Amino acid sequence: MSMSMYGIVVLGLVLAFLTFLGTALYRALAIKINLIDYPNDRSSHRIPTPSGAGLVFVGLTVGCIYLVISPTHGDWSKLSLLLTFSAVALLGSLDDGFGLPVVLRLLLQILFVLGTITSINEMLDVHSFWSHTHSIRFLQYGFVLACMLWLLNLYNFMDGIDGLATTEAIFIAAVSGGFLYWSGNVELAFWMLILVSTLAGFLYWNLSPAKVFMGDAGSSFLGFFFGAVALSSIIAGDLSFSFWLIVCAIFISDSTLTLCYRLMGGENIFQAHRTHAYQHATVRLGGHAPVVKYCAVINVCWLLPLACLSYIYTDIAHWIAVCAYVPIMVTCIKFNAGRVVPIATDSL
Repeated sequence: MSMSMYGIVVLGLVLAFLTFLGTALYRALAIKINLIDYPNDRSSHRIPTPSGAGLVFVGLTVGCIYLVISPTHGDWSKLSLLLTFSAVALLGSLDDGFGLPVVLRLLLQILFVLGTITSINEMLDVHSFWSHTHSIRFLQYGFVLACMLWLLNLYNFMDGIDGLATTEAIFIAAVSGGFLYWSGNVELAFWMLILVSTLAGFLYWNLSPAKVFMGDAGSSFLGFFFGAVALSSIIAGDLSFSFWLIVCAIFISDSTLTLCYRLMGGENIFQAHRTHAYQHATVRLGGHAPVVKYCAVINVCWLLPLACLSYIYTDIAHWIAVCAYVPIMVTCIKFNAGRVVPIATDSL
């Protein structure tokens, strides 16, 4: 795949514009047919807002990648991967509209992850990554399955305030895309460029006060997309597991600590709630926008330099990842991640 810098810039601008326009059209349609997310006692917003608009950037992202890796080129494993991306978004959309049973949703997600692992193995044709010892290989598959399932769902959990999931995804895609390009994996870098472009067009509509929500269709897709690209890059030796831990540190820290505290408190972890650190922070900091800005500062000023160091100093990348997480974990604890505290909703 080759494209001039001018062509890349033009493509990015076109995708951003199409997403911007498509989201505007989706918003008008959602209002007309009442695809509205109404606030409740577990919401972090107070204004009824059209939801499910993530389908716009999902469709454009998957469609553009499909045009590049058309099955006429023989990339059937990549085509199956794109179909799985679409299936994840569809599952999220159905859950948005009908509230699917947790067990059914989880079983389908497991099937999607297993299919993705198979597609990536065939796509890369690199089987030495997996141990030939059956017991070790089983543990490897189990670990990858757990990580991808958690990333898929935690992105859904963290999509609770205006603009947070979108800006976080732009950061992860832009940084990982840059390093993938630097590593020579131009194709995956191009995938990330496409995602950054579509999310940039969506961002205007999602910033506080949000005019649309991406819904489970968008958030599930993003978590799954990053999981698939991360696994591909790790197997191919382009980026390390520690690198991905670092660039995703804010979402992983908050969601994991929140889950742990809720488990220890004997709460129903499948029930919607408002106990994430970022949700408490919106009250303490006076709204959604300050939280998104602080997260952006942490990403750019703290996590980006550490991601660079982990890429350069691979022998100590895991210690760099630990260093990245400590202050973020402490901050999440300070903001009562996973704990119920009195919440005043007047400022939301």
